[in-house]
Amino acid sequence: MKITIEEVAKKAGVSKATVSRVLNNKSWVSPETRQMVLEIIKKLNFSPSEFAKRLGSHSERLGIVGALISESYYGSLFDNFLLFEILKGIGEVVDEQNESLLLKTINHTDYQGIRDGKGFPFYSNQRIVDGIIIAGIPVREQLIKDLILKGHTVVVVGRYRSAPYRILVDNYGGIYKVTDYLISLGHTKIAIIVGPLEFYSFHDKLLGFKDSLKKHGIAIEPEFIVEEQGDPTQGGYRGMEKILSLKERPSAVIATDMNQMAGVFRYLGEKKIRVPEDISIAGYRGEDINSIFPKSVTRIRIGERNIGRVAARMLYDVFNNLIGPRMDITLSTELIIGDTCKRMNNREVRIEL
Repeated sequence: MKITIEEVAKKAGVSKATVSRVLNNKSWVSPETRQMVLEIIKKLNFSPSEFAKRLGSHSERLGIVGALISESYYGSLFDNFLLFEILKGIGEVVDEQNESLLLKTINHTDYQGIRDGKGFPFYSNQRIVDGIIIAGIPVREQLIKDLILKGHTVVVVGRYRSAPYRILVDNYGGIYKVTDYLISLGHTKIAIIVGPLEFYSFHDKLLGFKDSLKKHGIAIEPEFIVEEQGDPTQGGYRGMEKILSLKERPSAVIATDMNQMAGVFRYLGEKKIRVPEDISIAGYRGEDINSIFPKSVTRIRIGERNIGRVAARMLYDVFNNLIGPRMDITLSTELIIGDTCKRMNNREVRIEL
């Protein structure tokens, strides 16, 4: 059985970091402790890994980047295209540096469990990563502050006030663009389905939608704005059902995330409502939506994998002292014109359910 650094530390009655300092021949270990640890290492025939040797060293980098993915609204990491692509992007850059990636997923609501250290390695006083990239559902600001106070270099994907290094996506501009496009096709009755507005991304998307309508002098119809809460697997389906139950129905609907787009097309398919003949649909993201819908979807592309790559590059720039104490990078979005939006002929759109 292979002996671990934990067993050596336990046998010696010292911390893992102290064992690592002995392995790295650091001067701040007392001669007595050093000799005792060396004797136990020899007795146990311990052969340290590179990670174990570097664990207690603060004068050099470990070569390990932490990725903290917060799950909940979108489901688990491996069920969610957005989070998985961000993680792939981070991993690609870390691989390019010939370094390692330590992944930890958390439930964004379990702040107390995190503070108690339940299965959360980044919260310990022992340095196990050089820096942490945080992505996914917004976590509490206090978690970011705590990690920074513990000495971690932190890069976040999202608008956290306490984070010095942030990757932002122009969600406002993305929905503004797609709303403008629908208006250019003659649509004036446009509905939007958004997720919980407590999340900054949905808040920004709704603001972009409203500002586009205002610019064109189109009245904002409160009943055309549907905020969905709860189970994300039902996203879009219930929103579409609500919109098409209105007495005055829209000619176009915007879904603001991938789950909503899937739900919208599922509902329309069940009701045999044609897109775009009966109603125009535009979405946000949706690179893989064609697996459930045969037509190319008009949508906003955000480049999920690039988000991860840019976040990882920023972290390495911090390591190499190439940027100052604070920096934001805002990533632009792209309008992809597909086959799901039609030009209006100035006649009322009627949909029979």
